Amino acid sequence: MSHRLFVPLSLGAAAILLAPPALADAVSDFYGKKEITVVVGTSSGGSYDTTARVTARHFGQYVPGKPAVIVQNRPGASSRVAANWLYNAGPRDGSIIGAFSQTLGMSQALGQRGIKYDAARFNWIGTPIQPISVMVGWKSSGIRSLLDAREKEFVVGATSATGANFIYPALANYLFDLKLKIIIGYKGANEVDLALERGEIAIRGSGTWNDVKADRPHWLAGDKIVILIQNSLKKHPDLPDVPRFVDLAKTPEQRAVLELMGRVAAIGRPWLTNRDVPAERVTALRTAFDATMKDVKFRAEAKKLKMEIDPLTGAELQAMVAEMVKTPKNIVDLTNAALSRDGTQCEKFTDVKYCAKKKKKKKAKKAE
Repeated sequence: MSHRLFVPLSLGAAAILLAPPALADAVSDFYGKKEITVVVGTSSGGSYDTTARVTARHFGQYVPGKPAVIVQNRPGASSRVAANWLYNAGPRDGSIIGAFSQTLGMSQALGQRGIKYDAARFNWIGTPIQPISVMVGWKSSGIRSLLDAREKEFVVGATSATGANFIYPALANYLFDLKLKIIIGYKGANEVDLALERGEIAIRGSGTWNDVKADRPHWLAGDKIVILIQNSLKKHPDLPDVPRFVDLAKTPEQRAVLELMGRVAAIGRPWLTNRDVPAERVTALRTAFDATMKDVKFRAEAKKLKMEIDPLTGAELQAMVAEMVKTPKNIVDLTNAALSRDGTQCEKFTDVKYCAKKKKKKKAKKAE
């Protein structure tokens, strides 16, 4: 399932490979006195958090100097809060690694509000997995195909208007003239899943196929769900008869938009470090990441957690993000048009205990 890109070795990386021992010693000396902090841009317990923690447990041994590696969560706005902090206020020494949303590059390309970073200037380290995102329908609702929503309204659960679980159904509505009613503001994926089981909603806007198998096996055993689409560049071996999102495209413009979504999905659960980090440290982090992906104990732990290891290197991610932020204007405009419609707020639809609390806007201080 790897989507490999040919990326020529940069002059900087080549120079490091040929560098004198003193340079390598400097990297070892730096990390030997430092602690690496992996900042996860989402809340604890989800796919991003679990993947980051498993990787972090095996990563430090391959970094020169063998530093301790700790994990912290800094959730908010689909990792935007953490990314803005790292880019503008975080250290640029390679001591902080961001485990952020796959949507950073796309959000920037679309000119979304609240972006205070340049995704292409981050130093991308790698991704352990390229999970296949799927849209799940609850069978008792009557849905069997996503295009059934051309004739009948189906309710979709989502967490926020910036996440994939809103973006995919919103795109489907606009591109294919569907009748999907999107409810935004659920606290998290668990709350969306519970709403699905209660019959409150008919569709989960997005989630990974691997998480369905690992966390909701009773859905499959009880024949309770239908996989409506998979958002990926290639089909998952388990889902040969489930269409890819891009397979629904009827025009070149629709195809370009949905291929962009497929590339976003391929970015997976990425690791990156800040801009302007010394090249030799970036190389050391990328090399350590690649070694971790091959580590026997890492792979064994991942297998126990039913994680499907399918890595991309930092160089591959760097090239993908650089291309993504240069998405042509006509594709940007079409995508933004599709995403410009707001969903129904969660608290207007269901018991507020399932909804994320709205942040109170700070009142401007009166001038004294």
